[in-house]
Amino acid sequence: MVLSNAQWFTAPSTPATLVFNEVLTSTSASTHTFTGVDFGTAAADRRILIGISVNSSQDPTSFSGTIGGVAVFLVAGLQVTGGQAAALMMANVPTGTSGTVYISHNTGSVAVGVWSLYDAAPGVYDSATDDSDNEANTSGTLDVPASGIAFGIASTGSGATNTFAWTGATENYDSATGQNYINGSGASVEVPAGDSSLTLTAARTGGSGDTWFAGAFASFGPIGDWVVVVPGEWSGKTGNFTLSSNDAVGSAAADQAVRYDIAFDGDFTLEGNTVGGTGNNQFGVYATSEDASFNEDCPSLDIGVTNRWDISASPMNSMSFDGTRENTCTALADGDYWQIKRVGSTFSFALDNTTQNGTSLVDQGDWTTTSSTEVRFDVVCGRADAGCKNLKYTN
Repeated sequence: MVLSNAQWFTAPSTPATLVFNEVLTSTSASTHTFTGVDFGTAAADRRILIGISVNSSQDPTSFSGTIGGVAVFLVAGLQVTGGQAAALMMANVPTGTSGTVYISHNTGSVAVGVWSLYDAAPGVYDSATDDSDNEANTSGTLDVPASGIAFGIASTGSGATNTFAWTGATENYDSATGQNYINGSGASVEVPAGDSSLTLTAARTGGSGDTWFAGAFASFGPIGDWVVVVPGEWSGKTGNFTLSSNDAVGSAAADQAVRYDIAFDGDFTLEGNTVGGTGNNQFGVYATSEDASFNEDCPSLDIGVTNRWDISASPMNSMSFDGTRENTCTALADGDYWQIKRVGSTFSFALDNTTQNGTSLVDQGDWTTTSSTEVRFDVVCGRADAGCKNLKYTN
């Protein structure tokens, strides 16, 4: 049976929305604690986003902090010449209309924008950064899905107070910290029709001398829309994998496993392309209730859990539950496009090994073992060139 992508995926009905709450500023320090911050309306799917403009001699990948007591993770960020940095960070904060924002980094002053994100898929759809040393503007180009949102921030230190003018998005704030001429601005836009190349630009006016300009940008899709897997959301034997944008490929000739931090708690669709389809390779989902048993060293490709639904064997032609073959599928070769999905409690597998672009999917059948438990995606391999690429999901 041949299935179209439309049969394997239902478009979302509720658009993602982004609400700007307030801007925070603080003079030079290594930690910043803001209390009574406006978080907006509480909701089960609410994420709080903060945009940090800072003069810190530290890469934003090592920034830390909390929002409402929940640890933040980096969405996009970079450091540029002159100690400027721009960082977009996020935390899942479903409860409370206000709370504390805490930020830690090397000493610097900050301007921080605070947004609430609703009805959005759990991962970042696209992101970009711009190192614009000695220029008058910073910009980022994003792929934004239909019913999605985009936003960006700018950070400058130009010897005097700046103001900013945005194109491609509506400015939400434009603020100086009052010290060291650190200036920050943020803007956002809802994109009902979607845009595969939306450019957001912040142009500076005012200031003097050299301009050290950093920009960070991101987009999100609605719940149910495709979300691209990102490098920073893997755990396990990450040092033995090349985890580039939406890819997880083994980089060591050893047994090794990684798992994705986002869990699937209901119906989902997960897709990608196979790398190393000739064996020593497996991928699938396992029950998050067994996280404590997950073995990243995976001797003989065994990850140590008992509730796992995998594609495995040599060649890769086995739909297995806990390593025991339940169904034989067409053997996967390098580059073959596949989808794993769950509807209700039934896990299914489909494959396109002709066009390799998902235009047609051949149903390979269902796993006989069913479950509605929360699951997590994992990639396991025993050699340096096996794994999966172009990973994305709906949840």
